[in-house]
Amino acid sequence: MAFYSDAAVEELYPEVLRLARENLTRASELAAEMLTMASHLGRARPLGLALRASANVHYLKGNYAQARSGYEEAIAQFHAESTAWGEEEVARTKSSAIQTLAY
Repeated sequence: MAFYSDAAVEELYPEVLRLARENLTRASELAAEMLTMASHLGRARPLGLALRASANVHYLKGNYAQARSGYEEAIAQFHAESTAWGEEEVARTKSSAIQTLAY
């Protein structure tokens, strides 16, 4: 798809986070679209962001096991990136994932 790009996924990430506090249903739909886009792209960076966005939404919906799984998958993608950016995103994702361990 022509409108699928790394930049589009990166731009949607903060929007999912914003929507998650206002309209969880819409945030969930947008996170699912991010996952579709990122899957078509097939690159670690956008897929990791999409997985983390989806995990954040699952966490806020109380779906802790799904959130934990999403965070783990995102971490695997960020590790595959093998860059300083990837390691920074691993740290961010682990920080988010800690909350799911309480449930």
